[in-house]
Amino acid sequence: MIIRILTFSDRGERVAERICKKLLATEDIDYMRCDESTSLSEWTGEWFYRADGLIFVGACGIGVRAIAPFVDSKVTDPAVVVVDELGKYAIPILSGHLGGANELAERVAAILKGVPVITTATDINGVFSVDDWARKNDCTIINPEKIKSISGRLLDGVPVSIKSNFPIMGKEPKGVEMISGDEALIHISTRRDGIFGSRHETKDPGEDADYPMIIVPHIAVLGVGCRRGTDIASIKKCFSHVMDELGIFEEAIYRICTIDMKKHEPALVEFARSMGVPLVTFSSNELKTAVGDFSSSDFVEEITGVDNVCERSAVLGASHGRLVLKKTVWEGVTMAVAFKNLSLSW
Repeated sequence: MIIRILTFSDRGERVAERICKKLLATEDIDYMRCDESTSLSEWTGEWFYRADGLIFVGACGIGVRAIAPFVDSKVTDPAVVVVDELGKYAIPILSGHLGGANELAERVAAILKGVPVITTATDINGVFSVDDWARKNDCTIINPEKIKSISGRLLDGVPVSIKSNFPIMGKEPKGVEMISGDEALIHISTRRDGIFGSRHETKDPGEDADYPMIIVPHIAVLGVGCRRGTDIASIKKCFSHVMDELGIFEEAIYRICTIDMKKHEPALVEFARSMGVPLVTFSSNELKTAVGDFSSSDFVEEITGVDNVCERSAVLGASHGRLVLKKTVWEGVTMAVAFKNLSLSW
């Protein structure tokens, strides 16, 4: 998690130093003093899109005014927390659940021996928060506009039904009913088939109240092999074909993997960036350690030193997971998909 802190006084700097000292081992964290050489708006504009969390050590109004021009969506906005310069209070002011601001405020308050000021309705009423649960279990909510109605039902004491294609450890929280039928208000699944029909259906699921909330676990790794100079259009066409073949949401993919000789392949780098996932590479010797029944190519082995890139890299990237789609070839691009072992919990 990338966290950046902005301070406005000597006392504020001391607070920032205490936070950094405790979080430095687990987070990419640093602080800066706002002065003549540091513009509040420029600093906020730079880190709002690069950091996972922002902390302003000063008045709450300063933080609110600073982020106002950049606020866009609870799905993409970073966690924003304001801490007073004495470290008495940590106040999440943006992305409390999906962005993790509530949790960040609680961590900061614990470090400073202060008080986290949590105001989100589900938290203060002790009600299950579906968006917070999704974040903590590394999932994406496909239609986040439904968070409000789901939370509203729970706050009104109306049970919410959930259907999950994956086991969930522990006891379900109050107000949650696990069912097996498609009439469930929330579906936890990677599969698009049976929920929205064809992957290329143009209708926005958020437009129809009859659609359930869809929560997609980040379970899939895409392994890729390609020729030097492959264009991004070919990569995207192959990817579309793979998604059609599997019938899963692309949000299920949490990393793209390949051989290290392709780590700087322009189209592959750009594709991973457009997907918003990391591009992870392995050496040929590392790829040879993957265990499984893989497609073999003498030509690929001659070029790369290993008989298969896409299948082996997918399996390794999924922590020696299960190969669910073997090598698919499309316009000179090869792709395969593996699923990691998934562990969800209440």
